Amino acid sequence: MNKEEIWKRVIEALKESIPATVLHAWFDDSFIEFIDDGRVVVVTTTNLKRDAIIKRYPALITQALKQLTGADYILEVVTPEDTERRSEAQTQAAQAGAADPGGRTPGDRNPDGTSLFTFERFVVGPTNQMAYSASLAVSEWPSLDRSKGYNPLFIYGGSGLGKTHLLHAIKNRICRNNPDCNVNIFSSEQFLRDLVKTIETGNRALFHDKYRNADVLIVDDLQFISLKEFVQEELFHTFNTLYEAGHQIVLASDRAPKALKRLEDRILSRLEWGLVVDIQPPELETRMAILSAKAKIAGFTIPENVSLHIAESITGNVRQLEGSVKKLLAYHELMGMSLNVDTAAMVISDLMKETPAPTPDLILKRVCDYYGADIKDVLSNSRRANIVQIRQAAMYLIREITQISLHDIAYLLGRDHTTVLYAIDRVKERCSQSSDFDEDLRVLTNNLTET
Repeated sequence: MNKEEIWKRVIEALKESIPATVLHAWFDDSFIEFIDDGRVVVVTTTNLKRDAIIKRYPALITQALKQLTGADYILEVVTPEDTERRSEAQTQAAQAGAADPGGRTPGDRNPDGTSLFTFERFVVGPTNQMAYSASLAVSEWPSLDRSKGYNPLFIYGGSGLGKTHLLHAIKNRICRNNPDCNVNIFSSEQFLRDLVKTIETGNRALFHDKYRNADVLIVDDLQFISLKEFVQEELFHTFNTLYEAGHQIVLASDRAPKALKRLEDRILSRLEWGLVVDIQPPELETRMAILSAKAKIAGFTIPENVSLHIAESITGNVRQLEGSVKKLLAYHELMGMSLNVDTAAMVISDLMKETPAPTPDLILKRVCDYYGADIKDVLSNSRRANIVQIRQAAMYLIREITQISLHDIAYLLGRDHTTVLYAIDRVKERCSQSSDFDEDLRVLTNNLTET
């Protein structure tokens, strides 16, 4: 198949998941510019369409591509202006023989070269003030006063509240003020992939040069760190090496250090050496300020009554607020609809439709990932106490989130409905007895319903 035929079939596949009007609005002018070697570049006509596709549909697109070709692809979505700027930038860089300092990646840059994630663009309110102030202080590295105990800085909070924004804002500000500073930002999953590759190739020196020689090391999504002993061992020594050298460490997770049951005690204790701060869902005034700020960046103003309606309807996730702004603008620009409460209500309704409830299979997988268990063990007849508890937690969450029948849950996990009923009662009992277990279920529920 040529690239035109591939993209035609991808669009056909997307029709199963995306309403026709939405598909028409975002994808009509798009096409594949390049596809090869695990990378696909899709071109669309406007920045608005580019941002919408990148934000909402990358998983659907890459899944469709894999079904068609059998290969995994990294998706890049650009406009013709992006391609032109990139070509000019590559030519200038080649002529100058210079590399972009600080490991900056296209994912955290605007087409005009400015950063998407800055402190200036972070909307501050009572629920994130401490995290913002601490991050801003850390971004003063290397002039940061070590006596203030901001090393490591640990930020935690639910999905979509701004943790990743702050991490990249720290990196971008340090790189801007200190071009020669070696800032390494990565996810716990990337750490694992690099470590496994290092073990396979035997090139430990390259791995240590990347992680242990960083001036500033920033780790996102620490909750997904592997339980494997060799991973924990490497993380422990990386932490010690950097800390003893006086280098800055910043970490983010969806929950507090004490709730990270995947990590060894010796690592957890080090996470609490510095400053631990949390981010809570924004209150009404901050949500309205976020909407206004995002609208201003997009070049328009939301009437106050419209902003209030959206802010009262979307309460827990900043990403959904951002999505509502882009959707509202799309209705206004592409369909000529007024910026009023009725349009806002339609936007909110569509956003909810585009965020399907998690499936029972996904809930089971997330619960197993959270506790570091193998799905095969949970589905087996194992009576080990920890496996039984994980199995019961999965049954409870599937029932709570999806509301499918006890018989269906029993079928999924290879049990009978009386076992499921007992499991749900047992989980409720444990929640009343253990604040840690209750917190586990709260975190899992938030992550499953917000993403």
